[in-house]
Amino acid sequence: VILDVGDDGLGFDLAAPRENGHYGLSGMNERAALCGGELKVSSKPGKGTAVRLTVPA
Repeated sequence: VILDVGDDGLGFDLAAPRENGHYGLSGMNERAALCGGELKVSSKPGKGTAVRLTVPA
């Protein structure tokens, strides 16, 4: 199963340090791994964000 979600919003810098208490992407990665899947995120400031979740059917 593949789920793709994207937008053309503000985007963000994936390499930027995370603020304390912000664990959204880490939590999503952990949940995907627990299902035997993979989460890929790409984003650029001013260009939007794309997220792909792949899990076994």
